[in-house]
Amino acid sequence: MKKTIFKAEKTFRPVWGIVAGLLIFSLTVSPAWAGGKRIFGVKRMLPRALKGKIFLLPAGTRRLRDVKWQNPVGTIYTEELDIPKRDFREGFPGITDRFEWFAIRYTGSFRVMEEGKYRFQLRSDDGSRLYIDNRLVVDNDGAHPARTKSGRIRLSEGNHRIRVEYFQGPRYSVALQLWILPPGGQALIFRVDKPVGRGNCPFGNVWESRHDAFTGTLYGVPHSFVLRPGRARGNTVLGTLYTDKLDIRPGFFDKGFPFITDRYEWFMIRYTGSFSVPETGEYRFSVRADDGAIVYVDGQMVVDNGGMHAPRTRSGRVHLYSGRHDIRVDYFQATGRVALQLSITPPKRNSMTFVPGTLVLPVLPEAPAETGQSNAAQQHTGSGQEQASAGTAVLKEKQGLVDFVSQGEVFRGDGFPDSHIEVEIPFPATIRWISMENTDGMPSRWDTIPGNNGWALAVIMDGLRQNHPDGSVNFSTTQPHTFLELYMQDNGSISAGLTHYNVQVGLGDGTVLTFPVKQ
Repeated sequence: MKKTIFKAEKTFRPVWGIVAGLLIFSLTVSPAWAGGKRIFGVKRMLPRALKGKIFLLPAGTRRLRDVKWQNPVGTIYTEELDIPKRDFREGFPGITDRFEWFAIRYTGSFRVMEEGKYRFQLRSDDGSRLYIDNRLVVDNDGAHPARTKSGRIRLSEGNHRIRVEYFQGPRYSVALQLWILPPGGQALIFRVDKPVGRGNCPFGNVWESRHDAFTGTLYGVPHSFVLRPGRARGNTVLGTLYTDKLDIRPGFFDKGFPFITDRYEWFMIRYTGSFSVPETGEYRFSVRADDGAIVYVDGQMVVDNGGMHAPRTRSGRVHLYSGRHDIRVDYFQATGRVALQLSITPPKRNSMTFVPGTLVLPVLPEAPAETGQSNAAQQHTGSGQEQASAGTAVLKEKQGLVDFVSQGEVFRGDGFPDSHIEVEIPFPATIRWISMENTDGMPSRWDTIPGNNGWALAVIMDGLRQNHPDGSVNFSTTQPHTFLELYMQDNGSISAGLTHYNVQVGLGDGTVLTFPVKQ
């Protein structure tokens, strides 16, 4: 019998074929290539991104210097190179299914906001090389498993060109990560779409979020806006900036906010942060502003210097218990000059510039010791003498989850996790310095003493870092038992457990406490 095909079936058969094809395509192509992030990049062009050209290599290629860099098969885009070691088998959908024997050359530009010497770290499997302004900075070439190499270069303020070359040899493991360590900063994954360095914007002198810095949300405001208590913030968010203090002296501001907006008037900034005080008592906050500023501590308004006015100072007092507190500063600028200076006056002490983090108080003169003092007080009083202590020092993590320090006195990260030691101080005391060194093997030393060629030592109390910018410390413990977290770069001996260490703590009265580190 001859099969009859209805007209409708003739019409819909091609349509169902197209639908089926689309379904198969949607199941086989990763959603990331529809616009999301892919391992090495995306096909969609991104603004201010690295542009990567993909090249196919002959099997057996062993180094980048043998690559001809001719006839690319496709182009991808990414703002960062952050591919930890992992398997790679999917290739480049829509470009090539090759997942081995390929190379990528990334090119782009970035802006430096602060002149200085910058360190770059490049980790890859297999080979990679980093060029800045056509100068080779990091050479990690060759066929090898995941490994890290670094290099330094002095960069001037302004725009710079960057080129990263990478190749993958035989299947299946890949890795490609690029870090940057700015002067005085911490190791971060390098992003070509963000400025490098702090720049000279007076309202934001730190280029990343930190526990010891304010986070400022920048708003645009209408010309009818005036900052008053209870007045809502601006309704247009322009961007975010960070600063380690508010100390902007009266002057003109006409450069705007780099990489955020060129607006220099009719804006508001809401700064938020936290701080810790070691003593309970009455604290006085003062803010000088042009135009208005209002200060809140733990949600309570302490200083009202709102309105629209020339530079003027207003103050307020608040009783604070020892420990952590939240702070918020709302600032408003209409036109003309700007000014924003925040200071704090602790109990029985002089005024000082307010800095988020742990408030370091000048040491008060000690009262003459009374007879019948406690055993704990008798134990740690003295003058320059070294004592064993009832406290403890325990190795908590051979490799922790943070990265504060590098090899040397400069206080910054190096892209690798630090070793973590917990020290118990068994009585209230003023801490002037801390050091740790091994008692056997090759001498190694970490400390908070600038200028003595020891390695940097990060000191954390109540979750806040106590180190000054030069690495030194000067703070007080107020509890009968206080735990300090020490972080230092591992020189290999700590992780291996090959040597033994002592921690020494220098107190305000000259006493030196010694703690053997328990592993």
